[in-house]
Amino acid sequence: MKNILVTGGKGQLAAAIKECSKNMREYQFFFLDSDKLDITNRGEVESFFQENKITYCINCAAYTNVDQAENEKEIAQTINEEGAKILAQACSRYKSELIQISTDEVFGSLKKNSAKEDFPY
Repeated sequence: MKNILVTGGKGQLAAAIKECSKNMREYQFFFLDSDKLDITNRGEVESFFQENKITYCINCAAYTNVDQAENEKEIAQTINEEGAKILAQACSRYKSELIQISTDEVFGSLKKNSAKEDFPY
């Protein structure tokens, strides 16, 4: 059986994935929110991947309040950048596939300083 980790497990996107997963009995899904798995904690992430032999990781975890993120840049960056990086590194180490989901607020802008879709990790 393939194990799928869905981070941001209490969010709207994870809820939609959870609904779709009901008919996918060949997979075991783990829908986890920050109270169960802190993606910014490398030790927690590594331990979870090792113990559960994750095949796929769908990262739906994010700091999503765009307006407040301007005032809480450090928190937003820790979750949205460092958390994603830790998941990417864990996926690489444990030979898992990472599916990173984001919004046009990150990737859809034509601004000079927009984030790029590929990570240098």
